[in-house]
Amino acid sequence: MDAPPDVGWRELDKTKFVGYGAMLFSGVTLVLYPLSVIKTIQMATPPDLAAKANAGALRGFRGVGRTVGYVSSARGFTGFYRGIGTVVLGAFPARLVYLSALEATKLIPSSQQQQKSSESTSEQE
Repeated sequence: MDAPPDVGWRELDKTKFVGYGAMLFSGVTLVLYPLSVIKTIQMATPPDLAAKANAGALRGFRGVGRTVGYVSSARGFTGFYRGIGTVVLGAFPARLVYLSALEATKLIPSSQQQQKSSESTSEQE
C-alpha cells in the first residue's frame, strides 16, 4: 500500500483546512467541556456550599460522581455546557493562529535543507 503524497502548505486548500480543523477542534471541545466544568466546580466551590451538597464533606466535593449529581440537580443537563459559546468563540482565533503557525514552522527545516543542498552543490562546482 502506497503512502499518500505529502501536501505542502502552498498546495493545501486553506479554506478546507481551516474549516475542517475548526469543526474538529470544536467537536473535541464539546465532548470534553463537561469534564472541565466538573473540575472547575470542584476547585472553586466554597467548602460550606460543598458541605451542604455533599452531606457533611469537610472540604470540596468528594469525587466526580457527587459533583455530577450536584450539577445535574442544581442546573440540569445544560449546566454541564454553561459558557460553552464563549469558549468556542474565544478559542477559534487561537486555533487558527496555532494551526497556521504549526504549518509555517514545518516549512523551516525543509527550506534550511534546500539552502544547504544548494550551497554544497555550488561548492562542488
